[in-house]
Amino acid sequence: MNTVLVISQDPQLPLAIEELLEAEPDVRVVTSSSAAGEVTSLAVELQPDVVILEADPAGAQALEALRAIAAVNSTLPVVVLGHGESLLSEALQAGAAAVLPSEVDGKTLRATLEAVQNGLFVLAKDAVQRVLPVPMVRTPLEEIPVETLTPREDEVLRLLAQGMTNRRIGQALGISDNTVKFHVASLLGKLDARTRTELAVKANRMGLVFI
Repeated sequence: MNTVLVISQDPQLPLAIEELLEAEPDVRVVTSSSAAGEVTSLAVELQPDVVILEADPAGAQALEALRAIAAVNSTLPVVVLGHGESLLSEALQAGAAAVLPSEVDGKTLRATLEAVQNGLFVLAKDAVQRVLPVPMVRTPLEEIPVETLTPREDEVLRLLAQGMTNRRIGQALGISDNTVKFHVASLLGKLDARTRTELAVKANRMGLVFI
């Protein structure tokens, strides 16, 4: 049986969480609205598999409780429920395994509990977009400054990206080695690459080929 320790300043929230989890017969929920020190004692005494920690409006007490739990058991996954970019950042730094909105639905919460127990981090989609340093999607090709490739250059580039030599590219396209060299030189210039490898990598990153 899994034990889920719920820490909340709102006496109604633990009841709501119990309702969300009631479909899971192997989950036992122990609720508490204790201070950080008492939360630590509960985490040691009950040895829960997961802690669900509801953040107070300011977030300070929840973060204090999170740090207290981490101090006694750094491997115990803690799911923080709350809102705000500041809470998101500080909770992750303090060791939270998941940060979700307070109104999370039961299906998402159950999936989160399973994920964090398997060593995964869980964030809401909008939260991921705020914390990732780079875009999650490839930059559209039209936003990348590159000269238009001719149909023949496109063919040469695709074969080059497959690792073919100039001779094999020439044989495949029915053109001479010198003509292939001319097209490769043109491609290096248009994509601002110094080597064939760099050319293939850049072309893949820009969506011109897939390797």
